[in-house]
Amino acid sequence: MNEASLIQRTEQLLRSQETHFPAGGVARAEWSMWLEATRFPATVPVTLRLERVETEADWEAMYALRLQIEKPFGNTNPRLVEGFVEDIRKKARALDGSWFLARAGSDIVGEIGLVPFELAGVRFGRLQDVDIAPQWQGRGLGRELLSAVCQVARDMELSALALRARSDGWVKDWYARFGFRRVDS
Repeated sequence: MNEASLIQRTEQLLRSQETHFPAGGVARAEWSMWLEATRFPATVPVTLRLERVETEADWEAMYALRLQIEKPFGNTNPRLVEGFVEDIRKKARALDGSWFLARAGSDIVGEIGLVPFELAGVRFGRLQDVDIAPQWQGRGLGRELLSAVCQVARDMELSALALRARSDGWVKDWYARFGFRRVDS
């Protein structure tokens, strides 16, 4: 199974856990992207700290953060955001994934999900919900967030990280600058 096929399979498994936002609707073009562990950054940033979302208080903080993150996309309905967070919780439980709040000092500045998979003999992590709160954007924290999750992936002995990125936005180029490469046609 090639990398693109592995990522496609993770997409199916992740989507199968969605209740509030099931697959369907408007199709959008996305790129499958892959980063080998040998290309992970060598050091972990000191300004960001990742904290695993575990308690109800953590999930409430995640909800408050998602309200901020979703607002620029026009998703201002609290019930919509609540459903989004519930889908994240379901994926974390069902697929043994971890979501992390990123802190700069005492401030929550972003979040990221990491779901480990072992498919076709390859143990890798799928990144989900890589986000920095709007008021913290433009400060290099997204790059630090990715660097921090690479350390988590190293600790888990994952051979690579994978993700899906919209093909029509700047984000695919941002991931490419970090070292991710496109693996589908």
